[in-house]
Amino acid sequence: MKPGPARRTSRVGNARRLLAVLILAVAATAAIALFSARSVAERLQAEQLATQAEVVKSAATGLLTAGLPLRDFAGFGSVAQRVLAGDPGVKAVEALDPARATAFWRGQDEVSRSDTAGPWRPRGTVAGARGAALEESASLIRVVVPLEDRFGTAGYVAVYAARDEIAAGALQAFWPAFAVIAFVLAGSALHYLAIAHGEAFRSGREMGLLFAVPYAICLAALAVTLAGVTASRFEGKAQAFAESIGARLGEAVAVGLDLEAFTELKGLIREYQAINPDIGLITLVVGNSVELRSDDAPTGGRWAEPDGAFTRVVEIRPREILAPQLRVAAAIERGVAYRRLADQVPLVAGAVAAVLAFCALAIRHNARRARLG
Repeated sequence: MKPGPARRTSRVGNARRLLAVLILAVAATAAIALFSARSVAERLQAEQLATQAEVVKSAATGLLTAGLPLRDFAGFGSVAQRVLAGDPGVKAVEALDPARATAFWRGQDEVSRSDTAGPWRPRGTVAGARGAALEESASLIRVVVPLEDRFGTAGYVAVYAARDEIAAGALQAFWPAFAVIAFVLAGSALHYLAIAHGEAFRSGREMGLLFAVPYAICLAALAVTLAGVTASRFEGKAQAFAESIGARLGEAVAVGLDLEAFTELKGLIREYQAINPDIGLITLVVGNSVELRSDDAPTGGRWAEPDGAFTRVVEIRPREILAPQLRVAAAIERGVAYRRLADQVPLVAGAVAAVLAFCALAIRHNARRARLG
């Protein structure tokens, strides 16, 4: 016996309501994942900015310790250019006097002084960076680090990044997951409206199963993407450190620094690690032999990429054509990245649990309505 028009209409209505609950749940979960990814990306970018600000601060320390004013910082242009060249995420570097007026400024072509003028809103501090303040404007974020002399604050260093690039990078990483979600939702719509038996929409248990399977697939796609975004940001962080150190060593190589002098650079490398302890190992490779390591392991052996780490390698062009190839390798342990991701789990899990609680109530209400209808 075929179901009557009223029964078919009731079935379609129940299926549509369940599909609406699924779409809303997936959309809310996607928004949560995207927000979390952007939050992680901005936090890691802020830490990179703080590290680069410390590089500029270190270059100015001798000047300020000698009692000279910040406006005598003749080396600002070269150190700022080194930071800009070593980290493509940095859009501008600025030295500010104690009144926060611009003393020196250097930026990428797409950023002007008017872009960095503000107004600026405080967003807190940067974890692990003493005295570093995080601020935001409509289009940029910046980290401001104070410069100290014998009498107190002599000025500030500000390093800038573009907010829209951070958001766009996070969004772009999610497009494959969004494609999977679109396919799953289309399949679910077909199943709900044309395949599933009408009685399935009268049982809260069966409706829960019809909801849970596609939602779990979408949730898995979003979770894998979120982990991938975190990993890619740490890969970018390793690349930025390798580029920054490579730029500093490249200047030394360009003026003919002897290889024996590289042993004095261990202090420089440890300075970078002190500023940002996420960097697990920095290695200077000459030819294919380890010339210098930031840890206490022996040198001289053949270099190999460390296991279980995000490693990025930057080549330094030697002054002499026949000189051995020089490379800087920066490595961050994968465990560091995934521990950082784990910090987001309570917030994300709580938000997802709230979404699922709402969905459970909606499904129960839909099942009760179907039985009464």
